[in-house]
Amino acid sequence: FNVWLSPRVPAPHLTVYVGVRNGHATFMADHLPRVDLALYPDYVERYYCGERASSWSALQKSGGVIRTFLSGDAKVRAVQSPNAIGLSCSADDAESVRRLVEELHAHCGVWLSWALSAEL
Repeated sequence: FNVWLSPRVPAPHLTVYVGVRNGHATFMADHLPRVDLALYPDYVERYYCGERASSWSALQKSGGVIRTFLSGDAKVRAVQSPNAIGLSCSADDAESVRRLVEELHAHCGVWLSWALSAEL
């Protein structure tokens, strides 16, 4: 699903994919920027840096039973932001699926806090 904010709200849009295919649970989530990130370093600092972004990067590099998932669609990869996260695990591994759900909840929670606190 996608959540597109009003043009008055500067916070990034939210995009989420959750699915199970060939025995693998997968989720992808992203905060799509509203501006050209090369031109607005303050926007990058506010929405794409900090502790949460660092933890998403570390999670994607951690390996183990939860693996990084990259879309096979070049059009999807072309618009991904620095906060894009894609993770996959065996759908039969309840603990790993629980961790995916926790990360999905965190990604959406961060976005919701931005949307609710945005100055209009």
